[in-house]
Amino acid sequence: MRIAWVDNAKAIGLLLVLIGHTAIMPGTYVCSLIYSFHMPLFFFLSGFLLRPEQTRLPLRSWVGRLARALLAPYAAFWLLSYLYWLPTHRFGSTAAEQAELAWWQPIVGALYGIAETLPVNPPLWFFTCLFTTALYFAVLARLLQPTRLALCVVLLGIAGPLWRIDVWKRPPWNTDLATVTLVFYAAGHFLRRSGRLDRARPGLTAARLAALPALAAVLWWKVDPANWTDLSKMRLGNDVWGWYLAAFAGTGLAVAAALLLPPSRAARWLADNTVILFPLHPILYGIFTGIGVVVFRQPFSFKNNLPFAVLYVLGALAVGLPVCRWLRRYAPELIGQTRRAPPAGA
Repeated sequence: MRIAWVDNAKAIGLLLVLIGHTAIMPGTYVCSLIYSFHMPLFFFLSGFLLRPEQTRLPLRSWVGRLARALLAPYAAFWLLSYLYWLPTHRFGSTAAEQAELAWWQPIVGALYGIAETLPVNPPLWFFTCLFTTALYFAVLARLLQPTRLALCVVLLGIAGPLWRIDVWKRPPWNTDLATVTLVFYAAGHFLRRSGRLDRARPGLTAARLAALPALAAVLWWKVDPANWTDLSKMRLGNDVWGWYLAAFAGTGLAVAAALLLPPSRAARWLADNTVILFPLHPILYGIFTGIGVVVFRQPFSFKNNLPFAVLYVLGALAVGLPVCRWLRRYAPELIGQTRRAPPAGA
């Protein structure tokens, strides 16, 4: 059964990702707001979509499902990104950082699986991190009763930021970061278990209207543009507990907004295709920039303004539309889905 507000929340999260990765965003207050919670929102929604009965599946079966759903698109979009990166990395806006990389280094980085080792497409860190996060939760949920599980998650969330100490090297597959994202994943799952929102219908209510300014005020209060945070690199700022508060406030704000919005085909389409549009848009943004620089002979800074930020987002969605249709019809395995059997007699 589809949950309309989850579709709305996924659509909000995806649009925030697309906006946050445009050239106009870095260093702005709006970008600081977006980065404080847009990825925790996705972990929260992933945990919410984990049905209680799934936690009782055999662990081997659960790992197989995770691998198909997350590692297949990770590998497919890494390969596509790598093929684009090979001829372009010496000429793009990141050439100063990547020109000296040998052809084999991104391959090793893909096996390591964290944002810092994924120069061909840094947002792919989300797939390995969600895999590790879900695996942590699956193991703990099979070993502990719900109360002890919640306590364990809280303790891991407290201990997790210790990995930020500079003398420690980040381990592969976001096994450090997953102790932080596990907090949001578990929060979403426990909310699902409570049954309070799994049947909630989007619509206008006094409680939802009141939640918006309250949560927005907390988010505005705790976000500090001078104290930059980036979950993908486990940069949680100088006030880790303030970041947790901002992340939960922003997540709650997105959920409240999703509950206020009516169901729509657009939100459903964005939700269904997040697994494609999320890793595809960095490639498209690079292509858009290349067209501007090579074809129209513009400096790289041409994109550093609001009109082009809007065009980049709209362009990614426009190009993504036929790509999503093609992948779902002809290569669903690449995005972690199974091919539907043709109707009898076809």
